[in-house]
Amino acid sequence: MLVRWTDFDSDRPVALRPSVDLETTDDGYVLYADLPGVEPDALDISVERGVLTLTATRTTRGDNARELNYRRSFRLSDSVDTSTIEARLENGVLALTLPRAEETKARRIEVSAA
Repeated sequence: MLVRWTDFDSDRPVALRPSVDLETTDDGYVLYADLPGVEPDALDISVERGVLTLTATRTTRGDNARELNYRRSFRLSDSVDTSTIEARLENGVLALTLPRAEETKARRIEVSAA
């Protein structure tokens, strides 16, 4: 999905795709999204029917101040425990911890001698 923000120098719309990275960990995944200038109270994160949606609003500064909106959705794997997702916004980077459901985590099976 392309994000349409307004160019600062004109009223023409500009298509942007803010950077998003996904890291795999032993316990699940961490999704990082670059959201410079977005305050925590201007960020909405929701999960519905296995789809994670990020919605953010940022207000520009200066004489031509305006609101810029961002929305991006991701289909989550069935292995993600959506009830325990955690979010942290620090220095313009959102980190979403997406833990794996216990039943999908790898486990070691002991072998006994016959």
